[in-house]
Amino acid sequence: MHGEPTATMEGIKYSDDSAEDFGKIIRGRSLESPAHSLRRRILSVDYEDEEEPGDYAGEPAMPETPKELHFWARRLADLWLISALALQLYTYLFSGVRWFLKFIRLVAFTIILLPGFSQMVLFYFFSPRLQRSIPFGTKPRNRLDVYLPRKKWRRRGPCPVVIYVTGGCWTIGYKAWGALFGRRLSQRGVLVFCLDYRNFPQGSCMDMLQDINTGITWVLANLHLYGGDPEEVFLVGQSAGGHLTSLALLAQALQHEEASSPSSSSLASSNKEAVEMTEEERKSTRRPIREINTKPPTPTTVLGGSPTWDPRHLKGFVGVSGAYNLVTLSDHLHKRGLYRNLFASIMTGPKGTPMLAELSPSLVADTQLTPAAAAMLPPMLILHGDADKSVPIKNAREYILALYKAGIPQSKCILKEYVGKTHTQPIIEDPMRGGRDEMMDEVLKMIKGGRECVNVQFAMMPSVLIDVATWICPF
Repeated sequence: MHGEPTATMEGIKYSDDSAEDFGKIIRGRSLESPAHSLRRRILSVDYEDEEEPGDYAGEPAMPETPKELHFWARRLADLWLISALALQLYTYLFSGVRWFLKFIRLVAFTIILLPGFSQMVLFYFFSPRLQRSIPFGTKPRNRLDVYLPRKKWRRRGPCPVVIYVTGGCWTIGYKAWGALFGRRLSQRGVLVFCLDYRNFPQGSCMDMLQDINTGITWVLANLHLYGGDPEEVFLVGQSAGGHLTSLALLAQALQHEEASSPSSSSLASSNKEAVEMTEEERKSTRRPIREINTKPPTPTTVLGGSPTWDPRHLKGFVGVSGAYNLVTLSDHLHKRGLYRNLFASIMTGPKGTPMLAELSPSLVADTQLTPAAAAMLPPMLILHGDADKSVPIKNAREYILALYKAGIPQSKCILKEYVGKTHTQPIIEDPMRGGRDEMMDEVLKMIKGGRECVNVQFAMMPSVLIDVATWICPF
């Protein structure tokens, strides 16, 4: 909107601010069907008057826009590919009874939480603050969703940015899984980009890393078009997304450390000085965003670090229920139904051979991370539940110790253990339950520079159903 435009509806005038008041007046409609009224109540905190050019930059144009025929041809090709991959994945997943039983439990988990999930479906497809499936690359599933803060936040200036990568056991991940997290953060003034990436068997771990690095590169180059603050960018990964983002972050730090400039080397004249570099010194050594993807930092790219982006552009990293040591996790997951042959097929390197150790953030940090590379890393917060049966908390503890061993001070790398929390509770059940959302508070605390944040959420469904769903959940 420009200035303070008004609209007339049956003789009642309302301004932009009144239209933004929790959806009391929605898009100029005074008479609503019951279905629309229900949708309005569910999305009341997301509705606001129609966006017009000038409110925010909107979706940036891609350098190359495919022809319409080309566009639909790609859609048909993707549909055919997904069908073929689903059949192939079926042969992997249902080769044993454990996976079949987990699938049944997953269906039951979804049905029990359907009242909450249905609200998120309505939000995902009808919220005016969500831009879906914006392309960031040329590979399949190179799409992202953008969760825009409400206008009252955007009017105050550039908003902090979160790049979010969802989980899904490297096989069933999808960007829409981040809808609840993106909605809650954007309601509090944070601009959220939720990346999609290829899953197995459409791609191996190397393909997933390439997609995530491509998405991060795109966001860093385009976030200002959506009102994002380039000085306030945070990376968040959950479960498999926590593994992939951690590995990508370490790879970028390693290869940028190898190509560090003389000025950067002078700042890192000793191991202690390198790790204890201040945030301002760390920022001063980074490359301008305009140079991203134009100057390769090294002649050869570190495993998992292509395409390149500068980790010094991040102000913080949060890993939630992430997998950090694939070697020890392989045996654990085998007992739970994700068999070794399938896991090895997912975690293959460039030559198609399994590389569990090389793709484990804990082992990379333990054997490769130098103090100079560690200085490239942003402050890190690792969140993990001690009742996590999918990825035992020992995995997170080992990762933290490996980072400390590399010389990262404890003040810059923190592990917070959630007592009694499972693998999915921080990201699904707790936000649906209402009340305090600990994970949201921790992320906002990092964004706000350490200031304590306590946010009370509305309940999306009865707690008793959530308790039953948690008990049934296969993860």
